[in-house]
Amino acid sequence: KKEGDKELITIQQSTRSNGGIKPTMKEAQNLNEGVKSIHKLLKRAERGHAESQYKLGEKYRQGIEVEQDLFKANDWYTEAAGQGHKKSRHELETMLNNGQGMRPGAFEGVRHVFLQLASQGHAESEH
Repeated sequence: KKEGDKELITIQQSTRSNGGIKPTMKEAQNLNEGVKSIHKLLKRAERGHAESQYKLGEKYRQGIEVEQDLFKANDWYTEAAGQGHKKSRHELETMLNNGQGMRPGAFEGVRHVFLQLASQGHAESEH
């Protein structure tokens, strides 16, 4: 499901902040480190690591080191929330309350996650 994200990750170009001027060597090194960091995080998230899924959702929601994408943020938060990750559940609830990042038809999948958590005794998921 998330395998395509590897090709779609867009690292923020340092040239955006300096008017299109070629990045310095230090900026290029920082950009390269950002790419490596995102790929490591993505690999862990794809293997089902809930904290990595949450962190990737944060990056997509805020547009940090990747292009902002609320749909992908929602997807990663949903993956982590399905494993009981509390911060992901909170962020997902906030996005839902604000009408952010919901693909058409995605509500049922998110609803299922919250109903599953509620049945497992997570009281805050019952609202």
